[in-house]
Amino acid sequence: MMKKLIMLLTICMMCLLAVSASAAEKNDEAPPINWEISMMPKPTAEEIEAARWSIVLENTMGVYAYDMDSLYFPEKKTGL
Repeated sequence: MMKKLIMLLTICMMCLLAVSASAAEKNDEAPPINWEISMMPKPTAEEIEAARWSIVLENTMGVYAYDMDSLYFPEKKTGL
């Protein structure tokens, strides 16, 4: 009987602490947790901009490149 009472009080205390911690989180208005997981580091803005351009020709006059987003790739039809 005593074991059951101690277990009941322990469970009640744990529930009370969980509810109070949840209420404290909501009051602080913490930013949402970022759940993104990746092995590779995210590219910086400079790396994204560099990957956007493809070099066609480079000489003493300058560097000639085109924007990869400006190319049109029609979708391949599957099946005959």
